[in-house]
Amino acid sequence: MLCGTQRATHELLHGHISASFAQNQWLWITAPYWAGLIGMPLLPVSWQNTNIATRLRRWATHPYTSWGVGILTVIFMLWRNLAL
Repeated sequence: MLCGTQRATHELLHGHISASFAQNQWLWITAPYWAGLIGMPLLPVSWQNTNIATRLRRWATHPYTSWGVGILTVIFMLWRNLAL
């Protein structure tokens, strides 16, 4: 997972979206999870109380979601780093 995360972030900040995705796909796949977990508390209170923000926060903090993302992250790391 961490292989390519810094390179992907660098490419994204320079506007190279396809190069960013090529560096680390898992960063893009889990973006809604990280937005709900980390990004929601950073929003203004008026935006945090919207229906979409509430649902995203509830989904991101649910134990099944956290376990699922964790297990899938380990699987992705193993799959990506295996020399097949």
